[in-house]
Amino acid sequence: MLIIKRLLTAAGCLIPTVLIIFFTLSCVGGAVVGAIAGGKMEDQTDSYEAGKLAGEQFGEEFLIWILIGSIALSAIISLIVAFSGLLPWCRKPVDPHALANPSPPAEQ
Repeated sequence: MLIIKRLLTAAGCLIPTVLIIFFTLSCVGGAVVGAIAGGKMEDQTDSYEAGKLAGEQFGEEFLIWILIGSIALSAIISLIVAFSGLLPWCRKPVDPHALANPSPPAEQ
């Protein structure tokens, strides 16, 4: 039953993390490429258009790689969150008998 809870938690965490990572990588990548392209231009009106065009080209060219990377990274993050015991419903149940009668310390 615990493995089912963990797998359902990983599946539930997958979609939000894919969306967050995908949009973050797309925005940051487009902004960096656009800033580099715009910074090379001397005229400000031309630099805005050059930066905008470079950002759009970045999105078109690297879209599939950003998507694959976001899915892979999100899957790893989701599995780590689900199987690490960070969430209360994904933790192993504690044996109350082990807590009530701890074993005596070893003599030295």
